[in-house]
Amino acid sequence: MKKTILNVLLASFITTNLITTITSATVLDENIEYDFNTSINSTIDELDYSSMISSAQLPTLVKELRLYIESNPNLGEEEINNYFKNLIIENYDENLMILEKNQNNLRYDYANSLPIVSSKLGPTEKQVFNSSPAKGALVLSNAQAAIDMTSQHWIFNDYEYHNDNADAFRHTLWNAYNAHDCGTTYAKKFADAHEKDFPNVALETEMDLFNNSLGRTIGSKSYPGNASQASYAIRQAVLTAVKNGEARRFQGMDIGTKTTLQKTNSNSIK
Repeated sequence: MKKTILNVLLASFITTNLITTITSATVLDENIEYDFNTSINSTIDELDYSSMISSAQLPTLVKELRLYIESNPNLGEEEINNYFKNLIIENYDENLMILEKNQNNLRYDYANSLPIVSSKLGPTEKQVFNSSPAKGALVLSNAQAAIDMTSQHWIFNDYEYHNDNADAFRHTLWNAYNAHDCGTTYAKKFADAHEKDFPNVALETEMDLFNNSLGRTIGSKSYPGNASQASYAIRQAVLTAVKNGEARRFQGMDIGTKTTLQKTNSNSIK
């Protein structure tokens, strides 16, 4: 079946807003014929999905994604990604994305935090995200969860959750959640991409990589029960690991600032 690119875009994306975001739409020639299936698949694959999800939409999209995965446990990654790509396209709001890019409060210092806004990802992070947008969205959602749990469990002291026990907990928990939801391979790719795109001084990078690896080891284990129960069990496992000195830091109210990595402990825990 043959259709023009214009017809393909109109039939596939429907909304004028989305069509204007696709570069190829500016060079359409209605007289050129393309294979329908090849055209639509290549167009969808080439979209930058990381630039199509606002921070306001992410929680709702991830909630729908998790429900879809739970309701269809036998689906493969490609089928899940196809569902989520369509979900992103259906909910794309150009005005929200423009507003988000202009909001200074969303310009996070990602070198000292975790990626939670897809439009602020670095180039390598974007590549990893777009290789599996469903997993990428889960990674961003897990980053927000790790940040929230850090403030719930640790006192905000002079070190401001930076290079201390709380920082170790945050990175470890993020990677544990990611390994559980996305597998250790994708979790490592995204965490490594984050370190590459937002480099720190050598000791900070060493600390992050150590704790990221520890988190993936914890998250790769089997956790019985539903999603909520598994999430709680993973969080408790990470908390125990940090308190028992399995993670690494080099700052803290009890040790000041060191020049080598130190074992974590329960200092500044709530």
